Amino acid sequence: MPTTAPAHKKKSTKPAKTSAKSKIVPQESNNAASPMNTERLRRLYATMLRCRMVSERCTSVFGAGAAAASGYEAVEVGACIHLREEDLVSPTSSLINGNLTKGATVADLFAMLKASAHSGKENQENAGSFSALTLSPQEQIQASTMVALSHKLGRKAVVNMAIVGSTASKSEHAASEHTSGEHTSGKQTSGNFWESSVQFAGPRKLGIVYLICTAADSNHDLRGRALAFHVPGITVDGNDVVAVYRVAEESVRRAREGHGPTLIDCKIDPARDPLAFMEDYLKKRDMWSDKWHGKMLRELQKEIGKAS
Repeated sequence: MPTTAPAHKKKSTKPAKTSAKSKIVPQESNNAASPMNTERLRRLYATMLRCRMVSERCTSVFGAGAAAASGYEAVEVGACIHLREEDLVSPTSSLINGNLTKGATVADLFAMLKASAHSGKENQENAGSFSALTLSPQEQIQASTMVALSHKLGRKAVVNMAIVGSTASKSEHAASEHTSGEHTSGKQTSGNFWESSVQFAGPRKLGIVYLICTAADSNHDLRGRALAFHVPGITVDGNDVVAVYRVAEESVRRAREGHGPTLIDCKIDPARDPLAFMEDYLKKRDMWSDKWHGKMLRELQKEIGKAS
């Protein structure tokens, strides 16, 4: 009896120490679904700004064909920021924004652009064209789906992020034209250009996320069509990087864990600048600092200037 009482007391003190330690654990968890964290929100803004500045520099050095389309940074950054090094940014999207978000250096991108420009001059083809593609949206998305199938058959937990409608070769109105359902030049319209791929990817649970940029005033129900194929469909504000970040996070997780594809309809309003929207977002939440912004701007200018 005398020995059991002390043992009981010792056991009762351990939970107290554990709970005391738990109080000093930072509130930020490993769950990336809490985008209200200041550091994470600033990273989203900084990455979008980096993409915009690199694109502008590409335009001045290599011409408009080499640059990513301005105004789509929220879609590409919000989605691709969840990707790992081994994941793929489909050639249907801007390779500049997607790969910069994944961690590619500005120097590497400019090296590829310079090599492309040199090759273009020799072959009289699109000099410096790095993000512009000649494939139709249907061909692009089919190619991305086949790549995802290859990874599935190889049992590779690789996520393919296929973003359609944001390449530099398209105008601000291209996204709406690709989903308008109208016939042009006798070709299959983009109103249903993605349906066969999604139908194929769904039951096979391919690790692909489809992001289709459509006009904000478009009345096409892409979400409803995806659900008809038993594939989750989500409609999101494509000018809001936080909104894209949230839905893309869960979509990437599902794809990586073998639960299949998701289709995200990103509504784009060309009159709204995603960078200005995010700047206002940070200021309203007291997360903005002119000192931080100025320092970041100088560092980006130095990086881009050295690379180009």
